Amino acid sequence: MEHSAEEPVSSSKNHGGPQFQTMDDFIKEGDEREAVLLASKPPPKTQPLGKKQKRVVDIEALTAEARALEAIGDTNWIGKLNEYRSSHPPLEGLTYTENTITESTPRFTCTVTIRETPLTFGGSSVSFGNKKTAKHYASKRAIDWLIGNGFMPADGSVKFPKVPQAEPAKSKATGTASEDKPKTFASQVPDLCTRLGFDMPRYELTKAQESVSLWDGYAYFSGDPRITGKVGQVNNVFGQKKAKEMIAEELLSFLKDIERQRLEFDEIERKRKRSSAGSVHEDLATQAAKIVKSEKPHAADFFN
Repeated sequence: MEHSAEEPVSSSKNHGGPQFQTMDDFIKEGDEREAVLLASKPPPKTQPLGKKQKRVVDIEALTAEARALEAIGDTNWIGKLNEYRSSHPPLEGLTYTENTITESTPRFTCTVTIRETPLTFGGSSVSFGNKKTAKHYASKRAIDWLIGNGFMPADGSVKFPKVPQAEPAKSKATGTASEDKPKTFASQVPDLCTRLGFDMPRYELTKAQESVSLWDGYAYFSGDPRITGKVGQVNNVFGQKKAKEMIAEELLSFLKDIERQRLEFDEIERKRKRSSAGSVHEDLATQAAKIVKSEKPHAADFFN
């Protein structure tokens, strides 16, 4: 069978012989195969930083760090802030928060909060190459605030020095002014006993229970017939020192009541004596007037 020159040869019509693709079909099939291969190929792995690969660091971050390191110096700011907190409880009034900034080169920041203020010290404004330096910087900022607001001395010590007390003024009674701090009840008993003319009482303290520090006790005046029996008796008081102080409190009240009664009696006696002296003076004046009146001459006497 003959074909004209204008009729193209179709591969689909050669059923008995080998089949051939057209050039367009061949290119299309190649593109499809390449697309499948690209789709099945895993994505390329990011190349890890090699020894020769340089890490890029923000110049501004390095400059800020250099200034902060100069301010930090060699001082152990973390230890100083912890020492301050230990001297000024509560200990939980100090909290650090550390952060890592993820960049090509890891950077670290730290913040700290203290009980004295709601402010936060440190922060992301300055980052450092290691965590400890970031913590020192936050601690220094907190200490700067404590000094500036009168919580710490300017020299950086954790406590203010004790102010030396002025020499007590001389008094007529004792020669020195009495101390401002309150006295215990037990320390006031001897002076009151001396004023009243009593010997010092004795404290009798015994344990109420062997396993627990509970105490019974009382005070008594040995050999003084004016005061008999137990004074200020207490029971089951926790702690020997506390028990003695409670006895002394009752004892002091007992002695002050005696002193009050004596003062009242003395005042009554003084009033009675003044009244008696006034009556005697009045009687003497009356009698003298009567005598003068009886001795005074009358006008009639001159005419006798």
